[in-house]
Amino acid sequence: DEAMAAGASPWPARLAFVAALVAWNLFTVQDAVLAGIRQAVWVPFENAIFAGAKIALLVVLAASMPRTGLFTSWSVPAAVLLVPVSVLLFGRLLPAHRHATAHRVAVPHREVIRYAAADYVGGLAQLSTINAMPLLVVWLVGLEANAYFATAWIAASAFDLALANIGVSFTVEGAHDGERMAHLTRSTARLVGAVSVVGGAAILVGAPWFLALLGPEYRAEGTIVLRLLAVAMPFRAVTTLYLSLARLRRRLGRLVAVQAATCAIALGA
Repeated sequence: DEAMAAGASPWPARLAFVAALVAWNLFTVQDAVLAGIRQAVWVPFENAIFAGAKIALLVVLAASMPRTGLFTSWSVPAAVLLVPVSVLLFGRLLPAHRHATAHRVAVPHREVIRYAAADYVGGLAQLSTINAMPLLVVWLVGLEANAYFATAWIAASAFDLALANIGVSFTVEGAHDGERMAHLTRSTARLVGAVSVVGGAAILVGAPWFLALLGPEYRAEGTIVLRLLAVAMPFRAVTTLYLSLARLRRRLGRLVAVQAATCAIALGA
């Protein structure tokens, strides 16, 4: 907003923002599509390219574009990657998936809309929990305190994202092979348990040293927050597994209720 207000031509900047927003949403949806057609192996490869490109671009643009360099470093790689990933999806992966699943009975459109609507509402609650928490901290205790909190919050959110991706893969595999549901549930429970316990223990022990890389103030102020979030990881893993099972069994009311309750408790407390 500041950059657009200070610029001589605000409309080009606003149009660029809208275009970047569309590109970012499509880029995000592509990951879900790849996971949905059982091609999740491409997701880390695609995201690794994106991560490397945005960091390199940020280094290049930090001095020359102090106002919009960060925005550009995220938006341009996402928009560029849309092209090859779309070609891969529509030219190769989706036709192959359509051929492999031609024998399956299509889900009625009404059921798809009902499922998507419930998942969207629950997703809004989940995103509100993640994104509103730092804003709440800013409002309550100020920008400086939030710098220490948000660093720990982002680090913990990375593990939450890993758990969520495991949950997505479990949902997809369970939908494709319902006869192995018990085996898939046990395997997923062991995996999310290992990730949360090992990851939580590593953060619990290493929190002071991780944060010291950013400066002594971050170590002093952020360690306790990061450790509290690490202790909570196994409990969040249980919730992640439950939400995946609710999606598989189409318990949409429970899905929304748990995500809404989590949001209300986290932000309200």
